[in-house]
Amino acid sequence: MNNTRKRSSTLAFALAAFAMAGTAAADSFETTTLSTQVPTDPNGSITVRKCSICPLRLVRLDATSTFRIGDSEVSREQFLRFIATGGERYLNVSYDGRTGLIKRLRVPGRLAARPERGAR
Repeated sequence: MNNTRKRSSTLAFALAAFAMAGTAAADSFETTTLSTQVPTDPNGSITVRKCSICPLRLVRLDATSTFRIGDSEVSREQFLRFIATGGERYLNVSYDGRTGLIKRLRVPGRLAARPERGAR
């Protein structure tokens, strides 16, 4: 029984480590749209600092970066237009800790509903 528990614990630990292996390099940074300038260049970069004593880190956009407003994925242009319309908004920057590539930029909010065709 004791060996069975040890094996179960070892297996559970191995499975947890395996599950985390794919996400271990993912990092994110919480900031605001007033304190961080979102790059207009599709290959632009942002300098982040995870804490007040942490070193600065340059992270950059690439073709695989995604943009979200609330739960909606939007184009980079839609994202930039949206953040330009309001004051300060929370901004979450998710990036790959190994490569420094931005995976996702996200702000809370909702896209304005488009008027139906034919509506006046």
